[in-house]
Amino acid sequence: MYQVAVNASVKAIVLDIEGTICSISFVKEVLFPYFISRLPKVLGRYPYPLTVENIPNDLTENEELMYHILLKFQPEYRSSYEALDKYIRNLVSMDVKQPVLKELQGFVWQVGYHNKDLKAPLYPDAIENIVKWSKEGKKLYIYSSGSVRAQKLLLGHVDAANNPDADSGILNLNKYISDYFDTINVGSKVESKSYSKIIDIIGHSPEEILFLTDNVNEAKNALHVGINSIIVVRDGNAELSKDDKENYKLIYSFNNLV
Repeated sequence: MYQVAVNASVKAIVLDIEGTICSISFVKEVLFPYFISRLPKVLGRYPYPLTVENIPNDLTENEELMYHILLKFQPEYRSSYEALDKYIRNLVSMDVKQPVLKELQGFVWQVGYHNKDLKAPLYPDAIENIVKWSKEGKKLYIYSSGSVRAQKLLLGHVDAANNPDADSGILNLNKYISDYFDTINVGSKVESKSYSKIIDIIGHSPEEILFLTDNVNEAKNALHVGINSIIVVRDGNAELSKDDKENYKLIYSFNNLV
């Protein structure tokens, strides 16, 4: 079996989500369309323009929280329903890693997970090794462009119909995760300074940290600050160049790690 050796000193593992522990298609073909389908109801609840002074006094707690998220968009996009709807749809269609959009998506997805409209199809080898590494005493972390809220929702609603530890076919993996990083609390995934922040937060030396991602630019920036980094190759992920295949360590399953 194809194997890649992991530095024996590794005490912490940082995991990407899309294309690493979960298929990119779930995000693009399930989560994004679900968000877009709920967008008219979300935006249609409020009077425009959206301003602090214009907050309705008959909102539920969740509706008020949503309103305050929407207030974080620039005023020109909050001027009308049409302007905000168009702006958000454009961000989604171009897969822009915009922090306010990510926060809004996480809030909408929370409802979908709660209603069991959504279940996250994590790769079986990812589920197996997350549990195994935790039992071995390794600290596990998530670093995704999706908000921390969205990360916790996804990890807390894993589709695991055949898993004996699952509750009604849903497995909660959050108990194995020590902390969560996103573009708000540490920064962009393609900037080396973000990985320096992660090192400081985790409290281990770079040599004691392993980062698993499907994205070459992310791995490059993590390696720049000394973090062990390995590219995860999955069906549906972006094709790697010949140079990438030669210059980076690759795995095709978490079971390839020894």
